Amino acid sequence: MSTTFDRPGFRRSWSVDRFRPVRKPETEFLAVVTSFEEVKSGHGNLMWVFGVTLRDDASASYPVYCTFREETAWWFRQFLMGCAVEVPRGSDPHREINPNHLVGKTLGIALEDDEKDTSAVACFFPAPEFDGPR
Repeated sequence: MSTTFDRPGFRRSWSVDRFRPVRKPETEFLAVVTSFEEVKSGHGNLMWVFGVTLRDDASASYPVYCTFREETAWWFRQFLMGCAVEVPRGSDPHREINPNHLVGKTLGIALEDDEKDTSAVACFFPAPEFDGPR
């Protein structure tokens, strides 16, 4: 999958094929945003793909797909809140956020089982709200 960037300052971190979703218990984990890539979806629409890696298992990385559609804006907003980035309601976070600045941020994630017998990210929350072992 090739990537093109229309805006300066964006970089390609790695191929979308490099994610390694590992089956984990359905619970909460601390994770780190490890990559960002701007790609075109299968329908030709622009989307951002972030790689999220578990802090206690660097071999487990999960994709976070953020499209630019209004009906999926809540997912991106929740991801930003997990990364401790505030975006005022009613604004367009895709225009106001440099996604490269999210790489390296720590956040909390909840994993759930998916239909491929692996785990997938179900939701995000700020790292200070994590109750498990650090």
